Amino acid sequence: MKGVIFFIFLFVPGFFLFAQDYKTYTVSNAECEYTLEYPADWEVIEVRGNLKLLAPSNTLDKFQDSLMITVLNLKELNPDLEEFAKMRQEMLRQQLPSFELIDNGYIFIDGKKAFYCLYATKEEERPLRYQHYFLRHGENIYEVIYETKEEGFDLGIEVAEKIIHSLRIKR
Repeated sequence: MKGVIFFIFLFVPGFFLFAQDYKTYTVSNAECEYTLEYPADWEVIEVRGNLKLLAPSNTLDKFQDSLMITVLNLKELNPDLEEFAKMRQEMLRQQLPSFELIDNGYIFIDGKKAFYCLYATKEEERPLRYQHYFLRHGENIYEVIYETKEEGFDLGIEVAEKIIHSLRIKR
């Protein structure tokens, strides 16, 4: 009986979220320094301190969930975090005709207050969903965007949030 219970436990959805191997990635340059942990089977692309993490594609259309981290040095502007986030939301609303804000609010990442917004849009008639985070550290605003297909959001957001909450900002 114990063997049957153990076998069932192994195949409970979400269990593999914790059993998965993770790697640590560090970005360090004149503008910023941070680390994060990500699933070992994700691809990492770095361009001038900005990261794009791509999940393995498991669909016929080759769509890949992605998580992007952009570091913006706003020393000259010094905007309030919420003002900046709302400005970015308005830009998205203007650029994406099908933009639909679903939720927004505050959370903490690396002990720092962060603003988030969840929104949906369509790209080439494909429904997409985004979880967008804004986090201020010194003169930088860290913008983190998780992108997935609408129907895969509930499955992928757990892994994305684990990556996001592993973010450790040094500067």
